[in-house]
Amino acid sequence: ELLRDAALKDPAALPLLGYTLEHLHERRTSDGLLTLAAYRELGGLEGAIGKRAESVFGALAGEARAAFDGVWRQLVTLGEGGAPVRRRALASALGTVPGGAALVEALVRARLLTADQAEGGERSIAVAHEALLRHWPRVTAWVEQNRDFLRARSRLATRQTEWKERKQSDDYLIPPGPALGEAESLLGAHTGALDAEEHDYIRRSTARARAREQARLRRSRT
Repeated sequence: ELLRDAALKDPAALPLLGYTLEHLHERRTSDGLLTLAAYRELGGLEGAIGKRAESVFGALAGEARAAFDGVWRQLVTLGEGGAPVRRRALASALGTVPGGAALVEALVRARLLTADQAEGGERSIAVAHEALLRHWPRVTAWVEQNRDFLRARSRLATRQTEWKERKQSDDYLIPPGPALGEAESLLGAHTGALDAEEHDYIRRSTARARAREQARLRRSRT
């Protein structure tokens, strides 16, 4: 009943039900019983996600493991209250990270990431179960270490969304000052973690700020 109820909360977690049952079977008693104690030791259905992910990750070659930071920068963002949530990324962008394609494919095969078709026919990658962001210690530690980056990109995303809603009006580009400085620092330090639209938004904002500064200098000379 516990397994059923846990799986019903998220139909996408069904592949992990088989994994959990497999590990419960490995921990069965001498007379073949699956126990509540073993289920709790696994951390329940959601806890099993983290164990599965770490098992897959540990079996990878060194380059694929080294791609973890670059790949997860593109797959995680912050939601309401600062909780980590999934972020969709193009497989082609993830593949620019050395070893990224191997890491992504291993996690897709393990059904920990999903691969769908995006606009234009490209493959789009996302975390399959957001429980992975809460129950894989490697990810939870990474999120805490990179909260400043995640917050900055979240602020950028909020501004960019408003700009799009306002029909890409120049009035909603990033204003000069701390906000534009933060966005330019993001672009400089984490180019691969931003998508093409984010690159374009920051560069347009920079170009407008420079044009305005040049116009101000010309006026001051006259």
